[in-house]
Amino acid sequence: NLGNDTSLCADKSITLNAGPGFTSYLWNDGTINSQIVANTTGSFIVTGTTLQSCKSIDTINILNVYALPVVGFNHSPELCSNNKLLDAGSFSEYLWQDGSAARTFYVASPGIYYVTVKDNHGCIGSDTANITTILASPKNFLPADTSICSFEKITLQTAQNFSSYLWNTNNKTSSIVIAQPGLY
Repeated sequence: NLGNDTSLCADKSITLNAGPGFTSYLWNDGTINSQIVANTTGSFIVTGTTLQSCKSIDTINILNVYALPVVGFNHSPELCSNNKLLDAGSFSEYLWQDGSAARTFYVASPGIYYVTVKDNHGCIGSDTANITTILASPKNFLPADTSICSFEKITLQTAQNFSSYLWNTNNKTSSIVIAQPGLY
């Protein structure tokens, strides 16, 4: 009895044991041992033959070999002070280095942070982030408050260069031209 059909995680295998009481064994892959190790999908069939030439056959199907879950950490050693959350992604279970079990982990200071996750198939994955620096958030990079005359336009531009921009007007350039009073 090889057991019920089953599925495996990619890092696991299953030992299929035809059991004692036979003088010879023959698996569908040509193996003649009483046991084989399986880690791929497919049908595994064994024929056991007794001393009296009686035969017994059983089959087990490995239905799925599930990929291991992949934690999607950004492996940059730097985190911005306004975004100090590590997000492990969407899984069914989490275990962080401090024993907490939430999807996200708040990084209070530089250090090594790791998480082990389990998906809905019971497969396990993990990742580690080595945070060496907490970067200060940019500030004071816009010019001082100002006034404009009716029908006048003004260009607002950052005092520093950044890798990306998003104004409250949904503009994504380093400067915007405004013609209306408001908060920008």
